[in-house]
Amino acid sequence: SIFACNHWEVFSDVEVPLSPGMTVKVAYPHTDGHRPNTKSWVNTRLFFNVWTKIKTQMTWPSFSWVVKADPPTVFIPSRLQTILAKQMVTPHGVYLENCELSRMSFHGSLEVMSKDAFGTFLDKLEDCNQTLPWRHADHAHFRYYGEDKFLQWCMDKHGVDRVPSRQMVDHVPKDEKIYGLHLTVSCPGHRSKFERPMKKWHPNCSRSLTVSMHAFRTVKEYEECLKNTTQL
Repeated sequence: SIFACNHWEVFSDVEVPLSPGMTVKVAYPHTDGHRPNTKSWVNTRLFFNVWTKIKTQMTWPSFSWVVKADPPTVFIPSRLQTILAKQMVTPHGVYLENCELSRMSFHGSLEVMSKDAFGTFLDKLEDCNQTLPWRHADHAHFRYYGEDKFLQWCMDKHGVDRVPSRQMVDHVPKDEKIYGLHLTVSCPGHRSKFERPMKKWHPNCSRSLTVSMHAFRTVKEYEECLKNTTQL
């Protein structure tokens, strides 16, 4: 996963030993309640602390791309490097959408941004905190923005360009492998029309050669998916 990147850090609300190093501890304010469907805490205030920490570290400008991956995301950096090697970047910077035909097209399980895009976001973080209606979201499933929606709409507000997603599983013949950026349960386009009504669904790692697949929340599930996708 991220440990195969040129540089990595793990952020958490607790300190946990890694090999090497430790997690970077940041405060996780539990002030905005739970998501009604998943019962998980709203994570935007946590990520304000993460972004502020990254901004003070000033490590990110040394790299051309910045990636955020959730722990349940099986992420293969070498596949992303292949995609980014051919990806053009505008003077304003770009981010890669990962869910087609969706107003919220930048799902947080895998976020990929060019250096300039992320730099603009960090520069405008406080402006977006003050001006975006992230505490009282319009046209949203929940009252509060998640961190991915805040990040996307802040970049949009300040002129960062987006690279549209083309990841629609229905367009791939059943006997062919699935390539592209990402597969996640949260994006309807990443499931076939027959799979969309399923309440419990995971990407088929035995068929997928995408950069990442989400969500595998146990060690057993994660390792099985990693094994299946890397043996293809």
